[in-house]
Amino acid sequence: MNQTGRVRNQPQVLPCSVSTSVCITAQGK
Repeated sequence: MNQTGRVRNQPQVLPCSVSTSVCITAQGK
């Protein structure tokens, strides 16, 4: 859950390669 919060703060900054699922979730929101 910690990673999800981090992605929400800066989804574009984080690379999708690290976790595709998280990247998709960030873009959806």
